[in-house]
Amino acid sequence: MYDRIFVKIEYDYGWCSPIKIELFNTIYDITCVASAYKNETINRNQRSKYTLFKESEKETLVKVENKVKEYVEQNFPDYLKKIKESLVPKELIFQQNGDVGILFDCEWDVETGIVVGIFPEIKIINPDNFL
Repeated sequence: MYDRIFVKIEYDYGWCSPIKIELFNTIYDITCVASAYKNETINRNQRSKYTLFKESEKETLVKVENKVKEYVEQNFPDYLKKIKESLVPKELIFQQNGDVGILFDCEWDVETGIVVGIFPEIKIINPDNFL
């Protein structure tokens, strides 16, 4: 399917498309997800936040890196030197209400990982509270 903002998308528990992001000097292939039920389309909040993200992507991802480093240093200092190997981005998620976050797999919480909220603010979020 085609969306005027997200471009080529497929439905898989939300509208999904592959994208690349750069974090920690590494380019990752991740999935961009606009949360929706099967019979729903991508909404105005999701489109506007996607556009905002793309317009400020580099600056936003630097802020994400800084927030992650701060979080790891305070909570899991043993992982700070191997942050690239222990924390891997998987999905950039655009919620229907306009909240946006990046879901990471991580070594210290294999079951749930972590989410770094981007909009409305950059912060670490428990995945259960975001998803």
